[in-house]
Amino acid sequence: MPWTAWEPCSMACGGGIQERVRKVDIPIRANGKCPGSKHPDRFQMQQCNTQDCVGDEICIARQDLVIALDGSGSVKQEGFDIIKNFALNLTSKYQSTYYGVEDMRIGLVLFGNGEYFDNGT
Repeated sequence: MPWTAWEPCSMACGGGIQERVRKVDIPIRANGKCPGSKHPDRFQMQQCNTQDCVGDEICIARQDLVIALDGSGSVKQEGFDIIKNFALNLTSKYQSTYYGVEDMRIGLVLFGNGEYFDNGT
């Protein structure tokens, strides 16, 4: 049975791991034996992306990300600006499509209306 293609690297930089496997061609019958799934005849690993991280990396991963932003009265304008800038910086590191395929979605949830009431809340 041929090897599968190498999986994507687990890290964009700083050293990651790639894996590939061989699947069983004919299942075990009677008292037959087959190497286990992590046996070297069926499982390989290699290092990848060993270059140092420099801070301009982007994240490409199949995932959904939801960020909740506190817009309640408990956060002053300066604090809310910091939260917004953090969310912007974080989301700018993600790439939603990879080789033309949509791989992730990002959602922002703003909670609280930012209004102060007479009782101070």
